[in-house]
Amino acid sequence: MRAINYRPIFSSSYNNITTNNNNNNNNKNTIIILNPYNLNININLIKTINNYKDYSYFYKSLNKLILYKSNFIILSNLLKKTIVKFNFKILLIDKVISIAKKYKIERIKKNLILKSRVFSNNSKYFK
Repeated sequence: MRAINYRPIFSSSYNNITTNNNNNNNNKNTIIILNPYNLNININLIKTINNYKDYSYFYKSLNKLILYKSNFIILSNLLKKTIVKFNFKILLIDKVISIAKKYKIERIKKNLILKSRVFSNNSKYFK
C-alpha cells in the first residue's frame, strides 16, 4: 500500500502569486492554497495599505508575515492556526514589513526597559 502525503501545498514566494487583471482588482493579488482535501482557497492580498491598524497580522517571525483583512475574507480559526502552523510564507510589501518591524522593535524596547529594572534590582541572582 502506498503512503499518502498529506502536507498542504502553499505558494512560498511572491513570484508564485498569480495576479488578477480585472479592473476592480488592479491592486490585489490572489493566492490559491491547495490542500489534501482538494479545497481551493483564494486569499486576496491588498497591496495598497492606507491604515495598517485595520489589518491583522499572523507571524511566527517577521519574515513569515501573513496579512489579511477581516472584512473581505472569512476564515475559520482552524484554518488560521493551520496556516501559521505550516509556516505559510508570503513576501509582502516592504511598507507593511517595515511597519511591523518598527512596531515590534518599539515593543521589545518597552519590554527590555521593564526587564532591566528587574535585573538591576535582583542583581545578586545573576552573579
